[in-house]
Amino acid sequence: MNHKRVTIDFMQSGGGNYDIAISQKMTVKQLLQSLAASLHTSIDLNSVIKLPLKQKTMMPEDRFMDYSISNGELLVVYSEQDKKGES
Repeated sequence: MNHKRVTIDFMQSGGGNYDIAISQKMTVKQLLQSLAASLHTSIDLNSVIKLPLKQKTMMPEDRFMDYSISNGELLVVYSEQDKKGES
């Protein structure tokens, strides 16, 4: 199957949670571009996605197929601004 159903969490940047289906072939940046268009909002395209279950971080050019994303997985979006606030 080429798509996985996941929850994407924008809470770190003041947004909400969305249950979506993503293509395994997409990059993080492609997903964020698509979400920005669908949600009619501005999203930092240099954001990273953290995978709390796997304790991994996906960079903007990473593809979901390379991280074995599972149905039901939580993806947490951190923008450049959010990452600066962590230090």
